[in-house]
Amino acid sequence: MNIDVLNLNNNELLALGAVFKYLEITQKQKITHFSLPKHFKSSNNMILDSTTILNLGLLPNRENKGKTLFDVLKFTKTPMGSRTLKQWISKPLIDKKSIEKRLEIVEIFRNDPLIMEELKEYLSSIRDIERIISRISLLRATPRDLVALRFSLEVLPYINELLSALGLDTLEEFHDLIGLLHSAITEEPSTQVGTGRVIKKGFNNELDQYKEIFENSSVFLKEIELKEKEKTGISNLKVSRNKIYGFYIEVTKANIDKVPPHYIRKQTLVNSERFITEELRNLEEKYSIAEKKIDELEKRLFNNLILELQKYVKDLKILSSNISKIDILRGFAEASIKNNYSKPDFDDDNFVIINGRHPVVEQFTDSFTPNSIKLDRSKRFVILTGPNMSGKSTYLRQIGIISIMAQIGSYVPAEYAKLPILKIFLPELVLKMMLLVENLLFLWRWRKFLPY
Repeated sequence: MNIDVLNLNNNELLALGAVFKYLEITQKQKITHFSLPKHFKSSNNMILDSTTILNLGLLPNRENKGKTLFDVLKFTKTPMGSRTLKQWISKPLIDKKSIEKRLEIVEIFRNDPLIMEELKEYLSSIRDIERIISRISLLRATPRDLVALRFSLEVLPYINELLSALGLDTLEEFHDLIGLLHSAITEEPSTQVGTGRVIKKGFNNELDQYKEIFENSSVFLKEIELKEKEKTGISNLKVSRNKIYGFYIEVTKANIDKVPPHYIRKQTLVNSERFITEELRNLEEKYSIAEKKIDELEKRLFNNLILELQKYVKDLKILSSNISKIDILRGFAEASIKNNYSKPDFDDDNFVIINGRHPVVEQFTDSFTPNSIKLDRSKRFVILTGPNMSGKSTYLRQIGIISIMAQIGSYVPAEYAKLPILKIFLPELVLKMMLLVENLLFLWRWRKFLPY
């Protein structure tokens, strides 16, 4: 690949090279499945610093788990959807058309609760496609990863049927890949490749032949046992196998005198003797060869299958991303119904929230008092005062969170909201300014008592 197309400066290229070198060293192979790096441009997303994310309670950490905006909006059913939701919350959009496109899809889901609920059930069946793709790319996918991938892909036609009924874009269906996985991997494969319980019967003729020898050994042993009982007249004679001694004929010591001359003694026990015959020796050799060939063939076939799957990685990444979007927006619709949210409007000249609520705080109280704010070109700021613990910080954070919710494409906890598109939100700075103003007002009220 020509790195000129990346449009990166020397320092960025050095950093990128160091990252990939580290990954190659730790993963012990070339890294080929990553998307091309892109500049993160503040012109595409609202700027939220780590302090803002922490103090607004947007994303969970050890201290605030279960009490964040992420927890309130997490109605996702797929692992990819949950991870992507965190990215959306930390990087809200500032493009009005993109925001309104998300809100439009949320509204479509809201208007058909039955389809929304049915879609939730199908999404619950989707496994972690994103992680499976990574393991395929690194040649570390397990047989059960491939079964999980196939199972997830088989759900897509049902999801597409619902999306089509709503007038939404459908997902790509991977019929060829489903067929390949279905023909190659058993329904409940072993976790270990090489046991003969991973590659499906009919996928490879040579493997099937060796598996037949291996799997039918018990039948062959039973036939030999019946034949030897008839020949020798020893009714309690047993033909069996164990991992240490292989195949053997076991005869009790009471019947030793009936043992034919061609039996070769193999092991002496307290109450019996074990023997081997030329026929059993030949069978044991075939069995050992079959066991070894099954191990070699199945591993080779599985590795070739993983290499074949790598050509689907790019399209599967797109699929994973699209499923995540559907999962999140469907979740936004469910959250809006359960929490009584409304669809926000956008207007650069107005900042209006009527009866707004803090989406997290209201989850833990039955008596949250709604608050409103109205700003326009003639009224560009307010001075917020009140005693300690009166809710000033909650009010300010509530306004910020409602703005963020709107700009990720979610409905908002308010009776009505008309908001500008914010490009930067740093409430900690605003809080400090608010405290400064409060202190100045306090000093002004009590100025006559102050020494000059």
